[in-house]
Amino acid sequence: MSKRFVIYSPQFFLSPCSATLISALYGDPNLQVEHHDLQLASESAESLLAYRKADLIFSLSPLATPSTVCLPFAEIEMVLVCRQNHPRIADLTSAKAVARERFTDYLTKEAGMQAVDYRLEKLFPERNIAFSSDSHIAILNIISQTDFIGFIPKSRQARRYLTTG
Repeated sequence: MSKRFVIYSPQFFLSPCSATLISALYGDPNLQVEHHDLQLASESAESLLAYRKADLIFSLSPLATPSTVCLPFAEIEMVLVCRQNHPRIADLTSAKAVARERFTDYLTKEAGMQAVDYRLEKLFPERNIAFSSDSHIAILNIISQTDFIGFIPKSRQARRYLTTG
C-alpha cells in the first residue's frame, strides 16, 4: 500500500535543489510524492497544514503560527537571462543597457516575490514589461523565442536554454 506525501511550493521549487529532497523521500518504496503549485492553491499555507492537506510547504514567506514550525530551506538567487542568440547580448553589460530592453515579469501575490519585484523596481524604475505570466514555463518559453529578457530563479535547467548575465 503506497503512502502519499503532499508538497506545496512555488513552481520554481522543482529545481536541482529540490531533486535531492525528492530522492531522499523515495528512499521509502511505498511513498508517492504529490506536488501542487502553492500559488494556485485555493487555501492558505496555514489552512493546508492545519487541515492536513499538505505534509510539507515551501514558501517564499515565513509562516508565523503557534502550530507550525517554519525554517529557512534555501536562498533563491535571481539571475537576468536572455536567449542565447539575443542580438544585443554583448551589449547587456551595464544597468543602463539592460534598462533599455523589454522585460518579462512573473505575476504572483507571494510576499517573497513581491519583495524581489520591489528591488527590481528600484534598480530599473523605467523597466518596460512586455510579457507577464504566472507561469515560469511560459516566461522561459517567451524569453527563449524572443528578444525579451527577464529575471528568473537560478537553476541548472535554465542554463541549458538561456544565457545568464
